[in-house]
Amino acid sequence: MRRLGVLALALSLGLAGAAVGQPTNSSVELVKTDTPLTTASGATFTAPSGWRVTSTASMKVLEPPEADSHLALVDVRAENATAAIAAAWASYRPDANRPLRLAMPQTPLNGWEERHLYSYETSPNERVVVYALAWRAGEDWTVAIVEASHATFEKRNGALSLTIGSLRPKGYQREMFSGSKARPLDAERIALLKDFVQDVMQKLGIPGVGLALIDGGKVVFEGGLGVKALGKPDPVDADTLFLAASNTKAMTTLLLAKLVDENKLRWDQPVTEVYPGFKLGDAETTRQVLVKHLVCACTGLPVRTSSGCSIMQRRRPRRRSRRWPPCSRPAGSARSTNTAMSWPEPQAMSAHMLCARMRSSAPPMTRPCGRRCSARSE
Repeated sequence: MRRLGVLALALSLGLAGAAVGQPTNSSVELVKTDTPLTTASGATFTAPSGWRVTSTASMKVLEPPEADSHLALVDVRAENATAAIAAAWASYRPDANRPLRLAMPQTPLNGWEERHLYSYETSPNERVVVYALAWRAGEDWTVAIVEASHATFEKRNGALSLTIGSLRPKGYQREMFSGSKARPLDAERIALLKDFVQDVMQKLGIPGVGLALIDGGKVVFEGGLGVKALGKPDPVDADTLFLAASNTKAMTTLLLAKLVDENKLRWDQPVTEVYPGFKLGDAETTRQVLVKHLVCACTGLPVRTSSGCSIMQRRRPRRRSRRWPPCSRPAGSARSTNTAMSWPEPQAMSAHMLCARMRSSAPPMTRPCGRRCSARSE
């Protein structure tokens, strides 16, 4: 096992070493703060703080402090994305010959008229991430090549996202809608939106969708598209119930915020002061949990997912939560999941119940399974 670890390290260092070799006509800059920079073709991006930027006539290579990973931005002229990718690799690292695992187009965005993603095969022993992006504006292609160790990729993913997410073509100006009047959702535009949703349904294999459109505070359309289940004729309509999932997060947080505005509770108030029935598997953790912890997935409880929808089976997740030991102190780490119920069950239900108990006139809560609940029903 140790030999495998050494081999993986050697491969990673070898990968980095090939990329680090600098041409004689290059310049190197250590960026001390997040800094806007420009490629040779005029594309703009932000270099992360603490990274080293090596510049040549047609390429900029960004290196994090770990020095085992690199992001190369290469300007090329090519007939298509495939040719642009080949030219970029030839400029960045001519000896690279990784097999292509996946190539797929991306939606045009932020001034880029054409975008493509290329992902490459890697050996499990290497523990590296390798992919490339080819984006075109006019006749110019900007290719971003990422070669990174798993550890650095996870640690510096935010910085990589900053640079790639800030990449814009030369002369790009963001479209602004401030001061513009929204067009009304008339029958023609409603039909266009429905056609768009149906097109996405077909591409993604979605059997049915519930849809509501609101314009000027009024519901201008509510209904369904498709069927409730594949192979069955029952259509989706305005009253079809779906798993609400993460939609409950914003609603519950908004209702809690209204209670805070009405001075009925505080964000930094212990939950047990306003909800005496709240109880976790550890008395000390129960005492420390504040209202704000219920809406940030940081009560300290481990992630518990609801496969399917346990609430439909009339189980009581908030009762089960009393037996769950904490895995960290409150606010120590955020733990969440997007499977079926996208908050850890106890804090999601506790937040719901807190709203329902303190706002008796509030509308019924929608459970993650689509059923409605209120303080009385619980």
